[in-house]
Amino acid sequence: MRPLTLIRPVVRLTCLAGVLAACAPSGALALEVQPTGATITVANSNHGDTLWPGDSFNVSTGVQNGAYFITSRPTRGQYTAQAAQQLTHVQGTLSGDPTALTFSSAFSAFPDIAVGGRASNTTPFSATLSAGYECGAPVPASLALHADQGDATLPYTLPTGTAGPPQSYDSSGPARQIPDPGSTLSTIHVGDAGRVKHLTLRIGQIAHSRDSDLKIQVIAPDGTTATLVDGQGGGGHDYVNTVFDDSAAQGIDGAGAPFTGTYRPEQPLSVFDGKPMAGDWTLKVVDQVAGNFGVLVSWGADLSPATCSPLPVASFTATPNPALAGASVTLDARSSVDPTGNIVDYAWDLDGNGTYETDQQGRYGANGAGRLTHTFPRGAHVVGLKITDDQGRTATKSLTVNVTDSPPPGSGGTTGGGTTGGGTTGGTSGGTTGGGHVSGATFVGVLGGSPIQRARGVASRGLLLTCRANRTARCSMTLQLTAAQARRMHLRARRGSRMVRVGSASVSLRANRTEVVRLRLSRSAQRALRRSRMRSLALLVVGTIRDAAGHTVRVNRVVLVRL
Repeated sequence: MRPLTLIRPVVRLTCLAGVLAACAPSGALALEVQPTGATITVANSNHGDTLWPGDSFNVSTGVQNGAYFITSRPTRGQYTAQAAQQLTHVQGTLSGDPTALTFSSAFSAFPDIAVGGRASNTTPFSATLSAGYECGAPVPASLALHADQGDATLPYTLPTGTAGPPQSYDSSGPARQIPDPGSTLSTIHVGDAGRVKHLTLRIGQIAHSRDSDLKIQVIAPDGTTATLVDGQGGGGHDYVNTVFDDSAAQGIDGAGAPFTGTYRPEQPLSVFDGKPMAGDWTLKVVDQVAGNFGVLVSWGADLSPATCSPLPVASFTATPNPALAGASVTLDARSSVDPTGNIVDYAWDLDGNGTYETDQQGRYGANGAGRLTHTFPRGAHVVGLKITDDQGRTATKSLTVNVTDSPPPGSGGTTGGGTTGGGTTGGTSGGTTGGGHVSGATFVGVLGGSPIQRARGVASRGLLLTCRANRTARCSMTLQLTAAQARRMHLRARRGSRMVRVGSASVSLRANRTEVVRLRLSRSAQRALRRSRMRSLALLVVGTIRDAAGHTVRVNRVVLVRL
């Protein structure tokens, strides 16, 4: 009896029009039958048709009869194909791990399927998922088909769990130079347990003079890899506040640089659904073409863990945070979830006294419910949120909003919060800011200046930057480039060193006053820059801002020098 061969199914390892997904074995080449989508219906469910441990459920799946199938094994790389036939007396048996699935109805007939036609099982397959099964873990299953014309086996994956509130994780440490050509890796460690239900990837900043040289991938702790972007952007430069999300309206493919906003990645991030969250998540940036340089400054990931709890979960963001005095802070609770009900009330505690004095009734977005704009005075403020669902169940969440002194107009920085001795890095073309909490007030320093400067001016006058702090302080910085760039410019680089120092400067700061810093290159670097035939050069500015009490904010900035 000739076996039926499955190739390129319509549904891959993603949830589609229901929650059942299917995939074909790798390497299958001949089209004969393929799944066309499947749905799960959970019996007596208060959480919809999302599969949770302990649920009993029905499965309906479609099968399409293809146009060709293989009639012989390959000889010298060639196959013989024959037109498919109508499939008659089709029967299917659904099976899975007996420790996970208990079937009450595993067998069903299918109607006869004409060539190119589709049909679904006439009787639903029925099973119960073990109550002890891990929430969010995928459930493997297999559909064995038999017809007068042959047999086929279609593997399936049943996703489980509901997406909980996203948890944010961000890179730390200094910016990383991207070898030209070559690759750099940056790792974020996630210590939280659970399974991924949704992933959003954020790039704070990659400064590169030609984006189309780059291939950017994200790698899960188990080695699963998805390509975010490969060779896009033409001659444009930079990724700034770039977000990758499968639900984005615009794909990254064909979009123009600089990349700012939300895009669908080239490969779906749903490949990580069901994977363990805990471990090291890695961003890999590959420069595939020599001649242009760049730096990975910062990135982050928002991981939504799978939940199988019926209780609501409160969650909200404060933007910006830290905030500048006098600026409005937006509190947004759209990330709160209620798997088995509807949130109908959002109450806010804005002064940290435990009383939720600002009440917003209604579902999120109705009459502004779930979103609030508020201006806080200078200092640290604990803000609380209490949500109530239509069954009277409640959940709370709190976070601290830090408010600092205002910089003068035009300083252009965005803020990053941290603890004493080190602020986080970030920022856009306007500046990079770090913050340290000092004796009840926030010590903030800002490093600014143009992100792109001309080589002639840099060689003769130095790099022009600005530095500012909200206290009397000293701003010190060094100018660095990669050892690979230094060698191409015929500058000396110590064996084994990754970076070469090519300049330094420092300036005294008065509180809330912006000072211009002229960061001059060493004489050898000036001569090398004048001789260089490189089209662009990425310089990394690494600085510290220290007040009289010794509190320190670390800041950095990438500047592209155009030749």
